[in-house]
Amino acid sequence: MLYVLPETTGDILVLQASETLTEQDYTEVFLPLYQQVAESQEGVRIALYLDPGFQGIDETSSWEPQAFATAHNTSLHYLAISGAEQWKGLTQSYATTMPQTNVSYFGALQFLQALHWINEDGEAGELYPFGG
Repeated sequence: MLYVLPETTGDILVLQASETLTEQDYTEVFLPLYQQVAESQEGVRIALYLDPGFQGIDETSSWEPQAFATAHNTSLHYLAISGAEQWKGLTQSYATTMPQTNVSYFGALQFLQALHWINEDGEAGELYPFGG
């Protein structure tokens, strides 16, 4: 499930993922919002919080890193993923497939730091050198 958090404003999308991210989450929640922001702003910045109930992404959905990169690599400038240590690899997969995007992993308790990073180009949590 995907939730749009109230901190979403301007070119910044603040999202929370729970359970499994599905194609329905992508097409009904994420994509309309992303397209609206991408059309009205120079680029998009995303802070994604993977809550303790997050189980992963549906590998056949548009959330799969390669599919996501194909659709959003040129308009997505920052992607901060905050969650349990086990999701570092997922973050790295996004970073690898989106070389034009600054991608960074933040621990589950570092979500506020993730928001500052995408908002102020601040110091990264764990910035992958091959992302952006």
